[in-house]
Amino acid sequence: MKAFPWLLRRELWESRSLYIVPLVFLSLLVGLYTFGLLSHGPGGMVHIDMDNGDGAVNLEQLIKEEPHARQALKLAAGGLPFIVPAVLLNAVMLFVWFFYLTDSLYAERKDRSVLFWKSLPVDDTTTVLSKVATAVVVIPAITFIGIMIAAAGMTLANTVFAWTIDESAWQLIWSQMPFLSAPATLAYALAVQSLWFAPVFGWLMLASAWARRAPALWALLPPAGIALLEGAVFRSSHFLELIGHRLTSVVPTAFRDEDIEGVVDEIHDSSDKIEWAEAFGSLIDPGSFLSDPGMWGGLVVAAVFIAGAIWLRRYRSET
Repeated sequence: MKAFPWLLRRELWESRSLYIVPLVFLSLLVGLYTFGLLSHGPGGMVHIDMDNGDGAVNLEQLIKEEPHARQALKLAAGGLPFIVPAVLLNAVMLFVWFFYLTDSLYAERKDRSVLFWKSLPVDDTTTVLSKVATAVVVIPAITFIGIMIAAAGMTLANTVFAWTIDESAWQLIWSQMPFLSAPATLAYALAVQSLWFAPVFGWLMLASAWARRAPALWALLPPAGIALLEGAVFRSSHFLELIGHRLTSVVPTAFRDEDIEGVVDEIHDSSDKIEWAEAFGSLIDPGSFLSDPGMWGGLVVAAVFIAGAIWLRRYRSET
């Protein structure tokens, strides 16, 4: 097991896209957000004319005089620095996951480096499990850290913006921040996503271990072929529905999604303090997730796929 941390480092050394892609994406996101918010400074953006029906008013005056405008700014400042980076970065990292896993066992056979790694006293099981751990643990950890850094950058931009309109940054920005519940909810979301997608990860690794070329295509063609064959022969779409359920149902399974609309309405109706901390924490539903047969069945399927990938790495070294 002493070799395991070094194998994880190897994955980071050889797959730099795991941290370069989120770094570039978040730099652009925070940079564009900050530029859009602050580029004109107190003499520009904060004095943009806005027509409320009675004449033109500037943004600073609107926030000071209109409770709804102030409430909207509080709402955005408290939750969006966590929500926007989480949604956008996670979408980007799903593509990173796909290409990392489809290349994880194929690339070392393609460049023959597998012969070198097999010469070391590290068995195939440990090597493959290090790649599984990278997908299930390391990539979500990188995603979580990136979201927290982006949230800090956007909150800093919001703070400076509050100062430019002569408002208290504490009352307008920081008093609404869910310092504990938002990171806890995001960590939970990334963890359950990894567990729920485990069979998908296992299949991508199996395709990577099997393919002689174009592993991404091999990962997509068999499921597509089965779905088309079922539709042509049986006039049904059960397999396609199964795949769709696996790819889209992590939120309904792990969160109280039926309460999301009610929480949003409660936030909007609040006339005093927006309880973002309560809003984030109230949506977590680990009991429903852990009691779902699909989650445990998916882990069994993932174990079968990963075992197949280990067997193929042991006996299939040619490209």
